[in-house]
Amino acid sequence: VDAGVLLNLSVDTLPLTGNGDMFSITKLTLGLHRGQSEAEFSLTARRALAMATIDAARGLGLEDVTGTLTPGKRADLIMVRADALNTAPFTDAPNLVALAAQPSNVDTVVVDGRILKRGGRLTALDPREIVCEASAALERVLERAGGAGGAARPEDPHPAMCSG
Repeated sequence: VDAGVLLNLSVDTLPLTGNGDMFSITKLTLGLHRGQSEAEFSLTARRALAMATIDAARGLGLEDVTGTLTPGKRADLIMVRADALNTAPFTDAPNLVALAAQPSNVDTVVVDGRILKRGGRLTALDPREIVCEASAALERVLERAGGAGGAARPEDPHPAMCSG
């Protein structure tokens, strides 16, 4: 962090992280740095959030497209509720987002100007459809890999959800 090397946070391998929860990734990064650093607050919440936004965009070569709220860039943003038990009382936005917020606190999501979540509810995506499509894609991959899928995994927890 102190060497000035571009560091960014992202999730690209869900089997390693368990899920795509960037709040947890950011909080873990801060905790690990603070736990081992002699200057425990040398990595601030604001800096960790920059690593997850503009620095991640820079790392992907997309800093001219996304990563900051700037005219001409994609309007990608989240709005986090600050009135939940884990986020209240509100005192400092970077610390709230980096250390206290969880996916359940996300009220609104806007991607490229399109509202995908409002009032805590998805507006443009059907979670049932996503789960079913992901399950079907996994089955296809496992079949191509030699058909080890069904026998190597517990019974599909969503059979009724994805049928008919």
